[in-house]
Amino acid sequence: MKTRTINHLPAPTWRWLKMNEASLVLPSALPAAACEVQAPAELRTDACPVEAVPAAGGRHPDAPGTGAEAEPSADAQAGSRLADAPATVAKADPFADVETGCGAALDEALAGAGRERQVLHVDGRLGEPVRINLRFSGDSASAYGVELAPESEAVLIMDEAADGAASGTGVVQTKILAGRGASLTLVQVLRAGDSFTLVNDVGALCGEGAAIKVVHLILGGGRVYQGCRADLDGDRSRLQADVGYRVRGSEILDMNYVACHRGRRTESGIRAAGVLRDQASKLFRGTIDLQKGCAGAVGNEQEDVLIIDETAANRTIPLILCSEEDVVGNHGATIGRPDEDMMFYMASRGMSEEEIYAILSRARLDAVIRLIPDEETRQALARELGGQEPSESGKEEADD
Repeated sequence: MKTRTINHLPAPTWRWLKMNEASLVLPSALPAAACEVQAPAELRTDACPVEAVPAAGGRHPDAPGTGAEAEPSADAQAGSRLADAPATVAKADPFADVETGCGAALDEALAGAGRERQVLHVDGRLGEPVRINLRFSGDSASAYGVELAPESEAVLIMDEAADGAASGTGVVQTKILAGRGASLTLVQVLRAGDSFTLVNDVGALCGEGAAIKVVHLILGGGRVYQGCRADLDGDRSRLQADVGYRVRGSEILDMNYVACHRGRRTESGIRAAGVLRDQASKLFRGTIDLQKGCAGAVGNEQEDVLIIDETAANRTIPLILCSEEDVVGNHGATIGRPDEDMMFYMASRGMSEEEIYAILSRARLDAVIRLIPDEETRQALARELGGQEPSESGKEEADD
């Protein structure tokens, strides 16, 4: 067992707040998780070993833009990094330079455990979603890489679950290399019992005009650590991350989302909405990093938290970092208890307090479920959560 520090806040706040990072004890042995993959016939796959990133800050020392020489443009950096690193760096893992929300410590853990990265090569427009179903019964891990050729398009749906009675730690890491004009929608659904720890880590490196959409639905787990980072290196590249969560009992949820703007006219949006109940605890870090050279970039970040019980603990850090003048950055958080007038109105219609809380919780989750571009997945989640599937009209309104 080894303690790892993950989910680093890009710019630390006061240390006594204990919000700058998370500490996680990971087992040294992480066998491969049980996995079922359904993919279109045209999808190419292979595997490579997971390689730890040796450089502090996430990149190899010889990678473009990290030396003392004059720094090339954002487009030049993206082009070089989306291809192979310089010949002086021998990399077994072509995704080693892709930074993630959890950080380099998770690369080290996966590399130390000898895990292989399953690589999905998307060379065109996939007509059907790629589905990966992961089932954890104890300590285990999986690592994936998605390489999108220029102008390619895909939907990847990952269902990560552990039986309610299972104990241990499950780790999933997904890294994305998106070429010029490529598009990926990544849907990840997480749920486990009170005795299980889930770690879900995402990193993306985007070329010119590439678009990444992330939909995260977090439905339970004793401890859940969620990291997500996108480096928008190419001009006009985009990230949209939508997160829905439900944290109950004594569950702990720790999240770190980072949109790093390097290319010109890049766009990012991070939206999170969730419900806290009982003695649950949640920490959300949302960072828009507008770096020098990203002129014309726009970043938005918003969280909406509903706290049902006063015993629940909520912590939120909306952060904007800016080194460029011609940019727009917006952030905010709405945190509160259920409205008393609304509670009275619904109670007067014969609803119990528990029924009202269930409706309010489901409404926030439905807003995220509507964004999933796959009817089969939406129906499965509707059955699991109870009630009807979010309507297509509601989905269109959410997309607008």
